Amino acid sequence: MSSKKEVIRAKNIEYLIDTEFKGDTKAFAEHVDFEIGTIQKFLNPSSARPCNDRAARKIEKQMAMREFAIDSPLQQQKEVYYVEVYTNGKYTYETVSALREEKYVQECSAVLGDFDIFLKIEVEHYHLLDMLLARIARFPGVKRTKTFITLGALRWHRKQEENLNIPQKNKYLYFNNGIEEFVFNKVNHFLNSIKELERGEIVIKDTDSVKIEVMHQKS
Repeated sequence: MSSKKEVIRAKNIEYLIDTEFKGDTKAFAEHVDFEIGTIQKFLNPSSARPCNDRAARKIEKQMAMREFAIDSPLQQQKEVYYVEVYTNGKYTYETVSALREEKYVQECSAVLGDFDIFLKIEVEHYHLLDMLLARIARFPGVKRTKTFITLGALRWHRKQEENLNIPQKNKYLYFNNGIEEFVFNKVNHFLNSIKELERGEIVIKDTDSVKIEVMHQKS
């Protein structure tokens, strides 16, 4: 009689084959360095040779998964994560384009700020996120990522139409997307603030974001 753990492992292995290898058991077997016959036995927890602890740890290592990941049952509801991607600036366009091929990435946008790309990811289990992040880390120019898990009980979203078209890369790409205007407005804002500060004083509103507020002196 198969144990609960062996049943969970069989379901997770089957899911990996379906989602990561498009149902190709042979390709999966080659990737994790097992004979295809052995994998077929792993898929049947009632077989004489189900997936044991040693085999499970080897599969996790070959698939760039956390230890004991395939011992955890899949979630009925997808988990949502947000990820900051830090890149070498000249690779931002190529990274955004490459991420389009990753099916777990639901939304991707290049941004201005401390990081370069912002992602919305939906997966059935965190070990799929691990695999995705491992692939992203190997993209040329990617320095690091920072991941945030959402609280399902405190989350909502509006339906958004698909927008999968990425414009051709050219020297005017960023300017045509409003960045030139954004920078121009920011510079003007700071210049105006400097002029006004001559008539007032700096007030720190909070420690998270320093803001400048003019306190006009009474005449």
